[in-house]
Formats: sequence, structure tokens, C-alpha cells
Amino acid sequence: MWASSRGYWFDRFFKRSFELYNPSITIEILNGEPVECDILLSSLFGDVHRVKNVKARCKIFYTGENLDRFRRCPEYSELLEMFDIVLGFDYIDHPKYIRFPIWLLSDPFMPTEESILDRMIEERKRNMKVHKECLASFIARADENGMRRFMYDITSRIGEVRCPSTFMTNCPAIGDQLEDKMSFCSKTLINICPENSLRKGYVTEKIFDAFRSGCIPFYWGNGEHPESDIIKKSSYIYLDHAVLMSDPESHIRSIQKKIIDTAMDLKDMYIEDVFIEDSKYIVDHYYWRFYKSIVDHFGINNQDYHIVESMDGYRNIMGDIRWGDIVIINNGNTRTDYDIVENVNKIWRGGIIMGDKTVIRKNRYNMDAFEKGTLFP
Repeated sequence: MWASSRGYWFDRFFKRSFELYNPSITIEILNGEPVECDILLSSLFGDVHRVKNVKARCKIFYTGENLDRFRRCPEYSELLEMFDIVLGFDYIDHPKYIRFPIWLLSDPFMPTEESILDRMIEERKRNMKVHKECLASFIARADENGMRRFMYDITSRIGEVRCPSTFMTNCPAIGDQLEDKMSFCSKTLINICPENSLRKGYVTEKIFDAFRSGCIPFYWGNGEHPESDIIKKSSYIYLDHAVLMSDPESHIRSIQKKIIDTAMDLKDMYIEDVFIEDSKYIVDHYYWRFYKSIVDHFGINNQDYHIVESMDGYRNIMGDIRWGDIVIINNGNTRTDYDIVENVNKIWRGGIIMGDKTVIRKNRYNMDAFEKGTLFP
């Protein structure tokens, strides 16, 4: 059993990850503050030090927020001493730490189905077809540092910006569900989606929601291009904080020209495929590392190695393969048919991890067969 102080995504993660693939494990969700449990999940809201009073076999800390804005929360050095696993958005090299930005929680956890990025692209394609009623949309509750008003002003000088929330309200309010947000934003060409603060690695769901809404994101945050190994830099308008500070007038003119050019000619930036090739495997690897860290912590042996001589052999054992297993296809001709690449752990498809120390690829220069599902159906 485990205790949760966060939302339902983690409920699904534990239930699907352990009950589905380990029938002997039963998951019971305990809300509140239990005295004893197997896994304790804690957030930065409230007094984190209270976890010291809970007897848990595995204590996990999660933050999707910028710790700079929560001074009462301990630094990572203290968190890494208090918890067995720490999840956050920062880039930290520590055996207990896993980078796990909050946008990973913006989609239901379904390990045996298509990637979260695949679903985002499907939604994007659908929403790109929606008639665009005005230039831009902007959904925000507050503006702590003035950047949101600044971006609103830049954009509103060019065309209409609709704001249904408490910040700059100028149109009727919308519901609080993701579907409400996407439906509203899909009627606009651009979605202004800055973060609430600036810190390296701090990337939330905002730019991803803009993509899935069928918009071109106008983004500020992270201190540099967001998730640069996942998102194509050419797919959004980026307000570069460093350039803005050093040469504001020139950068503002450049941004406004890009907005105008985009509105006049959609072919360059208004694209369906906004994610870098193979990036969905990088995303899936985040989930895999989290799962693997828990499995290792409890010493659960949930990994089998399957070595087959052909694709037919692979198909014959599909029913026996579990999430976490490693599949090696050895047909005796790895140079021309399959590259067995050592020390890479990225590929995940159909509930199968092919990685840890081995990843199998069909022709390292051409992933078409893999992408279309013809390699691993």
C-alpha cells in the first residue's frame, strides 16, 4: 500500500505499474497521513519534515513547482537525505534523484499504449483544423513578475488576445478542465504560455498544452529553450530572457516580426510534427527510470531477458513479455539488420522496455519501420 499527498496520476502509475505486471502485489490508496505504509509520496505543500514521523519502506518526494518560490521547502541536499527517491525538474546528478517535470503528469499513465507525445500530436492535428477566430489566447491567473503582462502587450499590439481567466480578463470564463482549455485555445493561432518563474529545467505543461490545442506557443521560461531534446526549436516563438535583458528593443522587434510573419504565412511554423524524432522514447524513459528506481529499492526481480533469433520468434513470445523485460533479437547479422547499441536505455514500445544496457534498432539511419510499428507490432 502507499500514501498519496498528490493527485491521481500517481495512483494510476502505481496500480498499473505494479498490480498489472506483478499480480502478487496489491495496491491500496491511503489518503491523509498514515502512521505506517510501504510507499509514502510527499509534495512540497505543507511541512515536509513531518515525513520523519511516518514509517514507510520507501519515501518519495515530488515537486512540480519551482523551489525558488517555496522558501519553506528544504534544499535538494536535505531532501536527498530525508527521502529514498526525489523527483523534480532540476538537472541533478545523484543516485536518489530523477528528473520528472510536471508536464509528464498532464496525460493519463498508460504504459501499454501509445506514447504521450503520440497522443499530443493526434490532438494537435485535430485542433489545427479548427477555425481561428483571433490571433492569440492567454490563460493565466496571476502575474508575479510582470512577464505575462509584457508578453500580452507585445502580442496585443498586433492582434486580438483573448483572456478568459483572472489575468487580463476580456472575454467569458471557461471551465477548469484541460478539454475546456484546448477547446478555447484551438480557436486562436497563438497561445501565450510563459512559466510563472524562471529556473533552468523548470518546464511545466503550458507549452505542451499549447501544442495539443493546435496553437503556436509563445513561450518564456527555463532560462533557455525548453526540453530541447524533445521539442523542435522551430515550432514555437521563444522570448529569450538573456537576450531581452541585453538588447530589449531589438529582441522585441524580432519577436513581433515573427508573430506577424507567422500570422501572414503559416507554412514555416504552423506544423503538425513539433517533436524531435525519437523524442517519445526519451519521454518514456522518464517513466521507466521512476518505475525501475522503486523496483530496485524493494528488490523486486521483475525483469526477464528474452533472446530470439528472428522477428517470428519475437511474435511467438509477445504474450510472455512484461513491462521491464529486455528483448534481444539475434539473427546472426547484426551489422546489416539490427544494431545492438550498448549503454543506451531509451526504447519503450507496447509495454516493453528494450534497454538498460541494450537497445535494438532497425537500421540506425532509418527509424521508419520502428515508427510505423512494423518492427515491433
